[in-house]
Amino acid sequence: MNKLFTLLASVGLLYSCTKEAPLVQTPPQLHAESSYSSGDSIYEGAIRFRFTAEVAPFEEVVGSLEDTQQARGISTTINPNEVATKQFINLRAMGDEKGTIQGFLKVYDKGTNKSVSFMIDMKVSEDGKTVSYDGLFDRYTGPDAERLKAMLSSNLKDVYASIIIGSNGQNTLFDNKGAYSFVWQNGAQLPADFVMLKSEENKLEVRTDEETKHRDIIFKDKESIKLKLQGYLMILQFHNSFPKYALKPDAPANPGSASRSTTPSLQARELERVERPPLKVKLVFTSDLSLVHKTMLQVRKGGIFSFARVPGNGGWFFTYDLEHFAGRDEYTEGNAKKYRFLEALEAPGKPLVIEVPVSSKPSPTLYPSVGDRVVALYFPTPSDFGTIGYDPIESPFYNASDESMTVPEPGKPSVRLQILGQGSFIRKSKNSTKKMEGKVYYPALPIQPKEAVYQ
Repeated sequence: MNKLFTLLASVGLLYSCTKEAPLVQTPPQLHAESSYSSGDSIYEGAIRFRFTAEVAPFEEVVGSLEDTQQARGISTTINPNEVATKQFINLRAMGDEKGTIQGFLKVYDKGTNKSVSFMIDMKVSEDGKTVSYDGLFDRYTGPDAERLKAMLSSNLKDVYASIIIGSNGQNTLFDNKGAYSFVWQNGAQLPADFVMLKSEENKLEVRTDEETKHRDIIFKDKESIKLKLQGYLMILQFHNSFPKYALKPDAPANPGSASRSTTPSLQARELERVERPPLKVKLVFTSDLSLVHKTMLQVRKGGIFSFARVPGNGGWFFTYDLEHFAGRDEYTEGNAKKYRFLEALEAPGKPLVIEVPVSSKPSPTLYPSVGDRVVALYFPTPSDFGTIGYDPIESPFYNASDESMTVPEPGKPSVRLQILGQGSFIRKSKNSTKKMEGKVYYPALPIQPKEAVYQ
């Protein structure tokens, strides 16, 4: 398998080509002629296809998913010691042992609506910032050779090309890796195959070398093309604004000492000031988000890549990714079964549990700080919509019980606290979908206290 890209921030992220079995036959390989030389007479009059693609940096967006105007900038270097607003994710290409990566190339004629598909091996530069291809286009003898020949005969009039890296081709599955929890620090890695990069609607043209008579196919008016993120990436943060300290009734002075009193009157019980432990939460997603589905690559008119949800079997409307998520709240719409919610899994049958400590900051920061626990989420379809929330695992320090009591301040009584239900989710609406493509978001899920009121 080819390694594809490394994402570097205060983290380094890594992924490679998808391992999922395709729904249809993988497109044929368009091999480069490694021995090609402009002086070789055997290649006289040959048509050479060559291009360079730059790995474009992400656009970093902070705040709400609706506030795409808040993009702060793009960085190509990372210093973990910088303040949070200076931390960004960057991409670098990383080849296999041969220094190559694989991509899916779609060449199409806008005039005739006919197309040809290839898998190509591209070389990776030493610095990882560019990939390139150089091969003989007219030596292709695959099933669509006649279509390609017709395009070449028209001197590539109205012929364009699109390329995507991280997919095995049209109508093949993309294996999303689900919710990935990690600590934001230098050297951290994401799983293989985590994201995909693409470049679309690139006009092709033919240039002839008058001396050698070789014809080169290049991208018109472009020194190189830009590879950008398919869909959008999210680095999910958490902010626990509960007070750092709580009053714990009847805490034993030493390990092994007497257990807590059963006296019902709190005034008659001893109280100890203790640090509030982290809250454990599970991540929950509504079922319209592309993250929770099995999706497959489709190519729309004009060479535009999109990812469609895979139809389900056995009465299910869609094929949910039940390797990385567990379905909840099953219901029937018409004759089809669906889930309202899906819960993130760490492994099959094992829920992903995040421990969120009380924050030392009064409000969420724009970007994670080194040492923060975050969750990476990749959404291949920018037009999806839905909500991301959490379910707290029962804890007496967060559920209005005696252990949730605050340490009293001068002139103020101690009160019991519980989790505020409002604002504990992130919503992505249909109105925001057009601006989502190719961006990285850093939203924060709030864990906020609310004073318990008893009637």
